[in-house]
Amino acid sequence: MDLCLGNDEFEVLGLEFVNGLDYCRRVVVKKVNRLAESVRDLTRTGSISATTLEIQLFQRLWEELDFDDHPLHGGHEVAPEGELLVTEQPNRISINDNRVRFYLYADINEALADRENGLLHIEPDARERPASVHLLSASPELASLAPGRMGLHRWSLSPTELGDTGCVEWLEEALGFDYVFDEEVVEGSLSPKSLISRFDLSTHDSLRPDFSVAVWRMLLSSFRNEVEPLLPGWTWHLEVDNKADRTGWYVRAPAASNSLFTFFIGIGWRPGTDLANVRGHTFVLFERAPPGELDRPDEAEANVADAERVERICAADGPLAVLCGEPNWVEEAVDGKSVPTKFQTPELRGKFELWPPEMGRWPLLVARAEIEEPNPARWVKTLIQELKPTIDGLTIGPEFN
Repeated sequence: MDLCLGNDEFEVLGLEFVNGLDYCRRVVVKKVNRLAESVRDLTRTGSISATTLEIQLFQRLWEELDFDDHPLHGGHEVAPEGELLVTEQPNRISINDNRVRFYLYADINEALADRENGLLHIEPDARERPASVHLLSASPELASLAPGRMGLHRWSLSPTELGDTGCVEWLEEALGFDYVFDEEVVEGSLSPKSLISRFDLSTHDSLRPDFSVAVWRMLLSSFRNEVEPLLPGWTWHLEVDNKADRTGWYVRAPAASNSLFTFFIGIGWRPGTDLANVRGHTFVLFERAPPGELDRPDEAEANVADAERVERICAADGPLAVLCGEPNWVEEAVDGKSVPTKFQTPELRGKFELWPPEMGRWPLLVARAEIEEPNPARWVKTLIQELKPTIDGLTIGPEFN
């Protein structure tokens, strides 16, 4: 079923069960088998303390929080800030730091009852901490509908998404969360269609490609698995239904770098396109905030430092000029106005543009793979590898790794 939590009340909506792809099924089975083994090891050794589990769970939930929904006070890092307060009740776990309150339920009906009885408060509290409610499920499901992102999180969490935290046994004991994975059920619910065939007509308001949540989760996980080793220390933040033309990860430079540079890595499409022409593509942005454009007052110093970085990486002998093969790409203009410089890379098929800083836009690089790209995650990894000199060129003061 579809489940929706609004600011005033939960609303239960009917939903189809998760559909997916065969290749996703194989990956899920592998991951859950490894998870089951890790749970058995934990039971035998007892080597992971409860405090460690709590921190790991908080960090995983923080990555689910849309970057634009981070509170204006505090940092963006995954580590808890201030005291980490964890409360276990028979039907839910709450886990809070100085910035945000997370609630975790294994049964949506319990969340509905708590909301109706005034026990679940999703409005900001007296410390201006927003609340984010997360639903556990055996497989990833759609949990709430647009618009609005806070309250009940758009997608549920399954053992696959929690496998790296070691928290599944704890959640099973505390909430009765059943993490048993039935391969035969998945065999019957996941379609053998190719990924490309799923880029078809969309029922989503923004015309987002109409994947099941299981497919979205596995696709975005594949991006992260390929790219994360190339960006040590960068933080990953899931973005669902924020922008009208994309869903994926915002990957932010480490806090120690004093920078606002980010990558967007995910799937993009053209919003407002006629339904018959909706197509998705692997989509990457490399961007920063232009001088003076701040989301928060405490970003001013980083914004100034990034202006220096932009000047260096965009120079005629800088790494972006080498990437596009055009030393004067920043000076490219039509009728006196700066315009994007299109280029190609021998390693990848797709559309690539460098946007001069004089355009006043946030991205410096916009990259789209061909719709027919057979391995989206590998495509992104190759692109990030080609950007390695640019990423290395960002370093001013504190290192980026």
